[in-house]
Amino acid sequence: YERCTYIYYNKQNTPLMMQLDYILLSKKLFSKYSATAQVLGFDGKKRINYPSNIKEKRQYPSDHYPILANFQLLTQ
Repeated sequence: YERCTYIYYNKQNTPLMMQLDYILLSKKLFSKYSATAQVLGFDGKKRINYPSNIKEKRQYPSDHYPILANFQLLTQ
């Protein structure tokens, strides 16, 4: 639920939650940074629910949810 960035609604209007969007870091960068990420709602706040059907989903500006990533350089 927390990692879902896309919702597909089948012909029965059943939601299928998927993680289709990623943030990739090389091993070199990964070892130098502390990284956290979360999926947000379109209002920029933590997402607390999903559209209950395809009609509601079509009211959003995109069919993928935004991801907020924070990177902190690790000190040595």
